[in-house]
Amino acid sequence: RRKYFTGRTKAEVKSKVDAWNLARSNGLDVHKEYTFNEWSVIWFERHKDTITPTTQESYKYTLRSLQDHFGRRKITEIKPFDIETYLKLIRAEGKSATALAQHRGMLYQIFHKAEANDLIHKNPVRFAEKMRSSNPMKRKEAFTGDEVKLLMAKLPQDKIGWSIRLMIGTGMRTQELLGLEPRHISEDGSLITIDQALVRIKGGVAIGTPKSHDSYRVIP
Repeated sequence: RRKYFTGRTKAEVKSKVDAWNLARSNGLDVHKEYTFNEWSVIWFERHKDTITPTTQESYKYTLRSLQDHFGRRKITEIKPFDIETYLKLIRAEGKSATALAQHRGMLYQIFHKAEANDLIHKNPVRFAEKMRSSNPMKRKEAFTGDEVKLLMAKLPQDKIGWSIRLMIGTGMRTQELLGLEPRHISEDGSLITIDQALVRIKGGVAIGTPKSHDSYRVIP
């Protein structure tokens, strides 16, 4: 009984062999034809430990939409045409470019892991056309220099007023501001250290990690 693996490079083949062996050792049935629902649940359970709780909640919303559409279809039967049809459908519903990219990106990850475990021959998302949002790009609004001066002068001298001044002057996010503790501010008030932030988890809030690795910083 032999199992064959192909790839463009020796490293790619070795990666597929390692992934297949790991799947077998973890109890994955590499001979089963998984439905999209079955495989997407397995993928998410193994992937969620690598992302923050806030991102997990966002992923669950997108994943439910994907599962509602592809449902019980076998992952071996889903083709690039099916991916494009789905993306066109959510674009017609008015989804933003960011949402389109998020849905396509999650589909890519789900099928990429299936390909790595030799459950499918190739990732259909790789060959699907990228979709752009049908909505025109909105220009991001920002305060002008004069508006910033006016805000700094006219905001009330209370917790709300000084919180807004702090965010305008430093670029700090609201969640980072709400995660501040006295230990994060130097004694002379010259530096603020950002190493945590307020995050939403299942309808509640808790202290968690900043948005990204680059969000850990010291602000003068």
